[in-house]
Amino acid sequence: TSISTKWGPPRRYKFLTMVYHFNLDRVLIVMVVVMGALGIVTAAGFLPEVQSKGEPYARGVCCRLLCAPVFAVLLFYGRELPFAACQGPSVFLDKTCIDQEDKVIMKLGIEKLGAFLSHSNHMLVVYTDVYLQKLWTVYEVAAFLSLHANHRMTVIPVICPTILIMVLLLGWVRNVLTLIMDVYVDFPQMLDVVTLIMGFIVLRS
Repeated sequence: TSISTKWGPPRRYKFLTMVYHFNLDRVLIVMVVVMGALGIVTAAGFLPEVQSKGEPYARGVCCRLLCAPVFAVLLFYGRELPFAACQGPSVFLDKTCIDQEDKVIMKLGIEKLGAFLSHSNHMLVVYTDVYLQKLWTVYEVAAFLSLHANHRMTVIPVICPTILIMVLLLGWVRNVLTLIMDVYVDFPQMLDVVTLIMGFIVLRS
């Protein structure tokens, strides 16, 4: 896989985009299995449940409390966990694969960029609002598309994984507040207000 990105935006956005692309499918499969197992164990009565005021039945709490933390750990560190036994993909990233110190070697690497792209079976474009304003990234896209079919290119705007993490975090905080307030305070409207405030703060940051 060849990774094409403009190096101006913060690195955390590019990191999120890469783990989103390379790890998300595996994480979703594991999450279905883990959350399904927790649901079955909860239904069997081995895990705690909470009965909210006014509700005729109790609800399990483990899935709501563990879903977001487990998802985040698997997304960021899943390939590094001892039990994963998962080899990461081979990637070409120009800034790390082409020497940035020795100008002669750098020139040779740049001249062989077409060879790198021709041996890549896929390209990940880490897209930002300035991506198409730079000749280098436009050249990478044009060169890759001249060698491969369109479906071998994946374009992911950096905002997509950021929104995913934001929604996940807000949902987890809301679940925690729901469990606390359902048990101790019968004040459900407050949850919506708190969620809206947190979302506004995250979007502004």
